[in-house]
Amino acid sequence: MIFISSSNRKIVSERGKKNLNLSDIIFDNSFIKRNKKEGSNYHWNNNIKLKKDLNYIFKIYKKLLIVLTNNLNKIHRENFSKKYWETLLWRWLSRFIIYHYDRWEIISSLKKRFNDKDVSFNFVKFQDEKFIPNSTDDWSTRCVMSDDWNHWTYSKILIFKKFKNLKKVNQLEIKPSPEFRYRKNKKRFLTKIKILLKPFLNKNIISQNLLFSKKIPTPLKLFLNKMHYIDQNLFSNINNQIDMNKRNYLKLTRKKIKNKFEIFLMEQLKYNFPTIFLENYKNAIKKLNECAFPSNPKLIICGSDQESNEPFKFFIAKNIINGTKLYHLQHGGSYGTSDDYPIEKIQLKLSDRFLTWGWKNQNKKIITSYCQKTHGVSIQQTKKSSGVIIPIFEWNLYPGDIQGGRPRNLDDINLYTKNLIFFFSSLKPEIRKKSAFKFYKYKEHYPNYILKKLMSKFDKKNFFSSHKSTYNFLEKFKINIETVNSTGYLETLNLNLPTILIFDDQYCKIRKNVKNYFLLLEEANILFKSPKNAAKFINKNYKFIDTWWKSEKVQKAIKTFSNKFAKKTNDPYTFLKNIKKYD
Repeated sequence: MIFISSSNRKIVSERGKKNLNLSDIIFDNSFIKRNKKEGSNYHWNNNIKLKKDLNYIFKIYKKLLIVLTNNLNKIHRENFSKKYWETLLWRWLSRFIIYHYDRWEIISSLKKRFNDKDVSFNFVKFQDEKFIPNSTDDWSTRCVMSDDWNHWTYSKILIFKKFKNLKKVNQLEIKPSPEFRYRKNKKRFLTKIKILLKPFLNKNIISQNLLFSKKIPTPLKLFLNKMHYIDQNLFSNINNQIDMNKRNYLKLTRKKIKNKFEIFLMEQLKYNFPTIFLENYKNAIKKLNECAFPSNPKLIICGSDQESNEPFKFFIAKNIINGTKLYHLQHGGSYGTSDDYPIEKIQLKLSDRFLTWGWKNQNKKIITSYCQKTHGVSIQQTKKSSGVIIPIFEWNLYPGDIQGGRPRNLDDINLYTKNLIFFFSSLKPEIRKKSAFKFYKYKEHYPNYILKKLMSKFDKKNFFSSHKSTYNFLEKFKINIETVNSTGYLETLNLNLPTILIFDDQYCKIRKNVKNYFLLLEEANILFKSPKNAAKFINKNYKFIDTWWKSEKVQKAIKTFSNKFAKKTNDPYTFLKNIKKYD
């Protein structure tokens, strides 16, 4: 038997022998049954192991952050704090550790399942330096979402673990695909306007992309419009240079590392560390300084730009070391509810205050605010509103994303797709005819895996694409169907629009301290664990949805839940009250 990790590299297969993709071995239930092994073969389907591993990953995160802080300060001749470097690196660093540990454990589980003599691995030799990413976003998409990066990483692990039956199939090293090409985001008209208005913009408070509704009161709108805008394209013209001497220096540490995975991880640093933080760091600083943004703002408020907007992260890091406060404004769902949500933990750590959509825990940094995305929005359904609308999502087919509330591996994705097919097929034909799947056109790195499977089963008239939030279409459609613990259902519950949730326990795990709130939704027939029961309920109650939705029990459940996780407000200026002392 020969196993391979890439479906695109056909040259690794051999005639006359059984060739398997790693995904076949990990997720194919028929394969598991044939080999007389019970249960899934994927290590993070074991929730106890997942939680234990996540604690270990955070320990490595802290260790590696110290190493990188020391080494980057020496390379760049700086003396910045650990918080400065964490502000720049956190998103890349957390994913770098998670994705590598996942693949490490996959190989470990295979070695337990098979004897070395029973399995051989044919691998392609790549030009290692060509995997070096330009930025956090480049690494998180072009690299980890590609067949070649995954094949390369698996082979590196097998070589490190001294797997016996390894065979290199090419003599000359080849370039991985896809190659890096900087893809600029569309330059917003807003950027040009802000350049002209720069002298009149707020110098004390900096924020952008906080996703406030366009329906907010004019004074609040004017306040937000006076904010600077830091364009994500600012670093796009920086040449991608490579300096292997600097890269080899990254892994140096005073303390001897004994753990094998951590030794391997340190070796992988040099090929996975983004150039924007190393070779292009000085150029990035220069570019930012040339823009003459306010040098000493009192407060920076961030939303999703703290994750992917590299120039904005550089701006935050530069100012927090001078005493600028950092507030994080919740921009979407899963916060406060999804089990195993590492992004929330790190953002809470980095922020001075964290403004939520209503939830709170014992962390003193948390301030309860409201759902800013829907304030002032009014959607009126009529007798013409009909059918159901089902927003669907795509995920990377390669495993490793720990974030809860959504499918995290191929096994989960197949179950998610199966649930969608079963639910839609179970609706009465007259309901199905008026219903639609709403999909989002993703970047090329995301496969249309789910969309293609659904389109092969149902009429293409039942599909449309849009980047708009689902609530915008609930004048036309009668019911919103949400299948992952994300932003969509929080918005529609906040707006009190008919919504049905289908949360499969395998990938929609809820944290223990808020399960009672979800139980209220379940008791009110808003939340279902199975697509069968959800379809059965809709078929039975479709003509009387308004009566059900407006019933005392349902409205009480919605109000209790929304006050906790998608709060409304009669006073949108509470946002300003929380930041007034900095203006």
